[in-house]
Amino acid sequence: MNVSYIEKYNILQTFQSNDRQTVFIGTVKDQEDEIVIINILKDLEDLWQRDQEKLQKALGNLLHLERTEEGLVLVTAFKDAQPLEGYLQQKHVGIHKRVNILFAYLRDLVKYKELSYPLQSMMIDEAQILVDNHQPFFSELILLDKNLQLDHTFEGLTKKIAGVMGKILTVGASEEEENRDILEFIHRLWRGEHSYRDTEEIYHAFRSYYLYQWAMGNQPGEARKKSSLAEHPAGSRTRTQTAGKKGVLPKAILIVAALGAGAFGLSKFMLQESKTKEAFVQPTAYFERIETDEGWAFINKSTAANLEQSIWEITKDEVLVERTETKDIILPSPEEGSYHISLRVQGNKGKWSEPYVEVISMEGSSREGSASEEEAPAPVQEIERLAMFQLDYDTTQGVSLDHDYYKSGSYGIRVEGATDSPRRIQLKELSAKDQSIFSMWIMTDTGDVVKIRLKGMRKNRVVFEKNILHQPSRAYLWELLNIEGGLEAIDNLEMLLSTPSILWLDDIELDSFK
Repeated sequence: MNVSYIEKYNILQTFQSNDRQTVFIGTVKDQEDEIVIINILKDLEDLWQRDQEKLQKALGNLLHLERTEEGLVLVTAFKDAQPLEGYLQQKHVGIHKRVNILFAYLRDLVKYKELSYPLQSMMIDEAQILVDNHQPFFSELILLDKNLQLDHTFEGLTKKIAGVMGKILTVGASEEEENRDILEFIHRLWRGEHSYRDTEEIYHAFRSYYLYQWAMGNQPGEARKKSSLAEHPAGSRTRTQTAGKKGVLPKAILIVAALGAGAFGLSKFMLQESKTKEAFVQPTAYFERIETDEGWAFINKSTAANLEQSIWEITKDEVLVERTETKDIILPSPEEGSYHISLRVQGNKGKWSEPYVEVISMEGSSREGSASEEEAPAPVQEIERLAMFQLDYDTTQGVSLDHDYYKSGSYGIRVEGATDSPRRIQLKELSAKDQSIFSMWIMTDTGDVVKIRLKGMRKNRVVFEKNILHQPSRAYLWELLNIEGGLEAIDNLEMLLSTPSILWLDDIELDSFK
């Protein structure tokens, strides 16, 4: 018999209750710092019944689903992040970051394509989008207005997508930052002048432009005419409708909030609860580097309710050169070498962020003028950490290098999903010394559990083995996996990975602090 949500979660407060649904804020039992949203949908039974299995596969934040006498119960993870509109209003969000968010939005909405159009319309709504560390994600909280109306056509869905894209590209941006090709693409989606049959085709059209036009620089003249976004597909469907000023569906009676439009309200609600508020808000560390006449300036862009403390650590060639607790930091006249810059921040509720780390290499002693978001400083090159290892894997078994999905550098490792035959990756010819820490970044496309078996060897003799179960927080999210202690002195490390998902690995490190 399946375990009921009542047995797995504590209910703390009622967030919303009406004749269509009841929404509770809760926690995981025995893990009271893990916040969840318990959503009991009482209406639209036919809709939920028809798509229940597909919905269960599509929701990246879904922790629990069951049908009870109360209705369909969806339990989703809660992540306190910044609503899309608030993020776009910030001054540091330039055109490059906006286009990256557009790409991520279109890529991630594809996971809902098997759902009915009404459910897709709910899940891809602007209010669902939150931004964490410049990366968008769908919160997947469904709030139903009592006058609920849904779009039942693909044309209505594409118009909603166009409205969200227009907002991402233009809200808070100057006219100089807007991209003509992308705006034309958005307008055609809005007017129905396209031949796309589903959201995946929309994504692939934009992906071609993103990888082969945008990533190579904005190309004028004839090159722009060849852009996939500038073409008018043959056999296009046309719907004549008047667009609203902001590109929002005129009859958006559906209030599908995520913690996007509702994020401030829900977060504020929880902060008012004396017994639980201190556990809910974890800040996110982030900084940007610019070059000045004085040296490198690292500007603290971390997000939190109120930053109480910042701790910077800078090492050069593994030697600590500075540790400070100022908000921002300047490194004067950087010399040739490899720099490891780490920032952690503390919010006003005592919670510390995870470290945000950048590794940069300085070649030569010269520096160029101030760097903008669009122009990376010439002397500074990002290290490709995977290139530091001798990797051994079998491409016929679904393991390969991926130049589209990676955490840093220019490529990551892609592993095709498999549960019957684990995928094997070896790190060979390692330095035979005590390895105290092994870490790597991992991302999956569905959020399924990943089974990892580590086998450390020295002179062809197994000296340790570890079994790890990694539960991703959600799909398409890079997460740090740290394994401390027990690695001993090894010269070969073997990883066996089992999961039904596609997964990616990057930034593998041995015997170093992340």
